[in-house]
Amino acid sequence: MKTRFYTAIIIALLFAVADLNAQTNTFPTTGAAGIGTTAPNTSSLLEIKSTAKGFLMSRMTKNQRDAIAAPATGLLIYQTNSTPGFYYYDGTAWAAVNPKAGWSLTGNSGTTSANYLGTSDNTSLRIKTKNVQRVIIDSLGNVGIGTTSPKARLDVSGVGILEARL
Repeated sequence: MKTRFYTAIIIALLFAVADLNAQTNTFPTTGAAGIGTTAPNTSSLLEIKSTAKGFLMSRMTKNQRDAIAAPATGLLIYQTNSTPGFYYYDGTAWAAVNPKAGWSLTGNSGTTSANYLGTSDNTSLRIKTKNVQRVIIDSLGNVGIGTTSPKARLDVSGVGILEARL
């Protein structure tokens, strides 16, 4: 009889200790879930909060990505080979997540009157090297090389200028 009593006490203590060490998962009435927070933002479905760790996206090869059966529109993965980067499924095909639209350093296509290199306001176009302006095209169309304010259609200034042939 004593053995059963002590066994019951030991089992009760084990449950109490296990309950003290368990994490509490809270799912507020908003429907949001939180990892690292007991009060996820009400505008989110999932909030992950940490000041010491990040979120690690699913990582896979291109072949593994392409083998996903019926990917959901908006599915996001990190591809580890064949042009690594973040990819999402747009409902029809996998597309790379580009950091921002703009001119590519490796070339551009689709230059039209709507897609061009230049300014759309009254601001001059400046070309720099080593963060020093070398060429300017001002709002009047004057081109300056070695000057910040060209006075003619082509204004070349500086030491060591070769003879210009027009």
